[in-house]
Amino acid sequence: MEEINHIIYDYVIGADREIKHILKNIDMRPLFKTALNAGARSITLEDAEGCVLYRQDADSLPETSCPLFIFRKSLFLEGETVAHIAVTGEEEHRNSLEITGSLLYEAVDIILRSSYRTVLATETHKAVVYQSYEELLETNRKLTESESKYRELTDSLEKQVQQRTEELK
Repeated sequence: MEEINHIIYDYVIGADREIKHILKNIDMRPLFKTALNAGARSITLEDAEGCVLYRQDADSLPETSCPLFIFRKSLFLEGETVAHIAVTGEEEHRNSLEITGSLLYEAVDIILRSSYRTVLATETHKAVVYQSYEELLETNRKLTESESKYRELTDSLEKQVQQRTEELK
């Protein structure tokens, strides 16, 4: 009975993905620049450990003695904190900073989730193609082995027929 091969999906389940790999080819600058134009002084996206992934500061804002307000919110993926987004500006603009921060949070969250799905789909595709290729190589190896045995058997039978023919003469 032939063995049935099953695709194993363990490589997807439980595998940790770093946010810097998920967002590797995403340019956040236009999104952050728009938020800066709305009055923020700086915008930062950090990974869960606090390493800065993206940071953009307002270019031409004068120094101020006003107290600063920081809108900070955590981004989650599969129930775990993967990043933090922070929008910094003057306390007097707190309301608009909260609105800008919330919009920015939602936009980055959507980008993160779609990028994550793309990464998973790509990895799944690669794994299935690799597994199919490996299965084809194994089938080819078995076929070559079987062909070799068949040739040996054919040669052996031919010799036996010749010997038997010789004996019968």
